[in-house]
Amino acid sequence: EEASMAKFRPRNITDFIHIIRRRKLVVFFVALVVLASAYIVISRLPSLYESRALILVSGSIYDRQANGAQIAAVTEQVTSRANLESIIERHNLNTAGAKTDAAVADLGKAVKLDTKYRSDSQGFPESFSLSYRHRDPKTAQQVVTDLVSAFNQANATLERQAVEEMKTIKAEMADIDAKLSGIGRNRSANAARS
Repeated sequence: EEASMAKFRPRNITDFIHIIRRRKLVVFFVALVVLASAYIVISRLPSLYESRALILVSGSIYDRQANGAQIAAVTEQVTSRANLESIIERHNLNTAGAKTDAAVADLGKAVKLDTKYRSDSQGFPESFSLSYRHRDPKTAQQVVTDLVSAFNQANATLERQAVEEMKTIKAEMADIDAKLSGIGRNRSANAARS
């Protein structure tokens, strides 16, 4: 029984080096096959370019508006069917023979809009991250630029509203100041008569 059992001694690093030297053609052939396979797979992958935008939300917007309704409306507008259709037409993203519904659905899936919420106040966004991938880098960049423009338009609208509110408040303050000055003059006149 003992004669039929072979004893295996532990191998060390030099033993492995000797094995590799003896089988160098096999090792070379396996490495060549792995490299060639990797090259073929990588060369067949389509080139995709990703364009990203990070949109920071100012806290002062929420001072003027008790809730984030305006921001919610803008995020809905960014992914709305009408907005996506106009982007598809503008950048010729509709593939030949594809229906508009399918193109809108594809673009809606390709556009990533992630919201990061503030840690200090619940429910209010801190930032939005927009990204889009396409085979053409310029198209990817232009699509994200168009999507960001909705946020820019909302910003301009909020600024106009703030300016109008400030004008209204200043007019009300001037009116109240005039009334108070008139009341003060009347008191002074009445006090002088008495």
